[in-house]
Amino acid sequence: MGTDKALLSFGGKTLLEYVIDRVRQGIGGGQIVVVASPYQELPPPEVFGEDVEILRDAEAFAGPVAGLARAFAWLEDSVPGCWAFVSGCDTPGLKPGLVRYLGANRPQDKDVVLPEVGGYGQPLSACYQVRKCIALLNKMETKNSSLRSFTAQLDVWAIPERDIRKWDSQLQSFWNCHLPEDWEKWVALQGGPEQIGGAFRPGSSQT
Repeated sequence: MGTDKALLSFGGKTLLEYVIDRVRQGIGGGQIVVVASPYQELPPPEVFGEDVEILRDAEAFAGPVAGLARAFAWLEDSVPGCWAFVSGCDTPGLKPGLVRYLGANRPQDKDVVLPEVGGYGQPLSACYQVRKCIALLNKMETKNSSLRSFTAQLDVWAIPERDIRKWDSQLQSFWNCHLPEDWEKWVALQGGPEQIGGAFRPGSSQT
């Protein structure tokens, strides 16, 4: 992107705030955790609300699995036995209804509810059973590990794309603002995430 994606601003809100709002609607109340780099600039905490906890990675550039480990450890201490929906900060088209649907499909004998889109599992739009994931995270080297290698070691409940489309027909929840033109297209629409149309591409490279 060439700049911090989380701080991209439109309509008086940062991209991070848009995603937090979508997650908040999707989970219908509960704790939200943001994991940032050690020195990453973020809006002041009061911008997000009392239900948002800001954590910092122990080490910069350690990768997304290290971020999950940080968040899950905090959640297990604060909300023991919970499940967590996980999202990146660059998906302003995230559908709250899809989040609710994934949360409602949580078999207790599985570790993760994983959507499949475009032939790929989507670990950054999935629901994880925190305690079971911590057991694996404690056994592995989290630094610079890939999300796909992490989920490959979990007991997965896969949700096929045809079921995902019932809640998100255009798969907007999986469109990522990777590049400046992605963000510019979204801003140009000025209708917000509900009118994104075909501006973005489903993510398939969450390594």
